[in-house]
Amino acid sequence: MRKAIWILLLTLALGCVSCGRSETGIEVSEPVIMAVGYFDHYCVLLRLYEGEYKSVYEAGPDFGANWSGEYELVVMEAGSDTVICQYPLTEWNETLCFQESFDLQLTDLNADGCAEVLIGQYAGSNYNLYKMYYIDEDGQIGYYSEIGDLAISSQDLSPCLEVSGGSAVYSVYDNSTGSWVTGEIDLEALDI
Repeated sequence: MRKAIWILLLTLALGCVSCGRSETGIEVSEPVIMAVGYFDHYCVLLRLYEGEYKSVYEAGPDFGANWSGEYELVVMEAGSDTVICQYPLTEWNETLCFQESFDLQLTDLNADGCAEVLIGQYAGSNYNLYKMYYIDEDGQIGYYSEIGDLAISSQDLSPCLEVSGGSAVYSVYDNSTGSWVTGEIDLEALDI
């Protein structure tokens, strides 16, 4: 009887482990638009151009739908299918993954005629890591490499930063101290 109970428990345990596995991914055969934003007379897209879709059923930050692979920012004339610029997001040292579509928040933080946009990835239970890009007046895209990664407590994958004085400000909750920490970006660092 004990042996039968152990076999039953082992079978159930192994069955539950296999239930937590993700399904085989479906390869993306054409670009998938995950985010859209507008600035001036431009439409800006965040587009998956090579990768896969898969569903993850085990508990954790990847639970549910996952669109992962190689992404790019694309600038188009608003109301047209004319592509002005394509910019692969190669600054990330990881495969980018998004679980749902979202809005790109394009803002001219330093009033120089160029839009800034943050793109984020899950990093922990209380923050995401972001990289900042810009779209200039000619629709060309660049990356602010001198700013680097920004840890921000936000659920939004493309949040707007607030401007205070000569800085763009953001905050992150520090679990180790139980307090909020404010970070600043000097607006002069955004001059291109």
